[in-house]
Amino acid sequence: MDDRKLLSPLYSGLRNTIPPGRFLGTKTPQPPLDEQTAIVRFLDHANGQIDKAIRAKKKLISLLNEEKQAIIHRAVTRGLDPNVKLKPSGIPWLGDIPKHWEIVTVGAATTMIQTGPFGSQLHSHEYVTGGIPIINPSHLANGRITPSQEITISEAKVCELERHKLRTGDIVVARRGELGRCALVTSAEDGWICGTGSLLIRFKHSMFVPAYFQKVFSSRYVSDLLSLSSIGATMANLNAGMVARLRMPLPSEDEQERIVRFIEENNQIAEHAINRTEREISLLREFRTRLTADVVT
Repeated sequence: MDDRKLLSPLYSGLRNTIPPGRFLGTKTPQPPLDEQTAIVRFLDHANGQIDKAIRAKKKLISLLNEEKQAIIHRAVTRGLDPNVKLKPSGIPWLGDIPKHWEIVTVGAATTMIQTGPFGSQLHSHEYVTGGIPIINPSHLANGRITPSQEITISEAKVCELERHKLRTGDIVVARRGELGRCALVTSAEDGWICGTGSLLIRFKHSMFVPAYFQKVFSSRYVSDLLSLSSIGATMANLNAGMVARLRMPLPSEDEQERIVRFIEENNQIAEHAINRTEREISLLREFRTRLTADVVT
């Protein structure tokens, strides 16, 4: 049971506040002092055990995410052939790479690296409900785009922001906050708008397979590199020039596609385990709330 539901009858006004007199006049159960002490002791012990279980599950999620990153890093730096001949890449985070791979800058492999519209081009009061979605960093998770129906604009406004329109195969990158967060634009998101806090990347044909680039760019090593080179005293901040100068490994198009399939197949098991563990954490928290409500009432 949610504690807020217990208090909901006391709320009043547009801001859902509880008048002091009404709160002080609320009747509550009052067992004897020795029973109150026993209840507190029991709940302290139970909450301690639940907190311990939650910490263990959070650690498991952290380890599973590290496993996912290790699979990605190995595949995008060494490929899938364990016997392939290697050569120095000249890039510290990459180390040695397969001899037949190339190294290219993102700028050389793209036709566009475009930051989202300036604040003067797009204001919050222009948002509508149920329009064309604006994609900000908060809408990027696990390589996918999850829009908000409250942060959308009209067709007329989309026409004003034509240069920021997403196309299938683009990559949307967070340029503020958690650097390295990015997502692949699919046909479902074609025509949506890159938000102010994001940056869109569009590739030349026969260079990067977009899904492969997304895997490399979202790796922990690239994220750390971007954070070190980012600007902004209080919040990491990317610009188009910084992304254009980033050097990336470039296998053949066929090998990129095989690497993507390998990563997705191997990370699927870890992803299922993470989702299951997050659900277990949610159930533990719900159990703690219900247990407290049951015992004190």
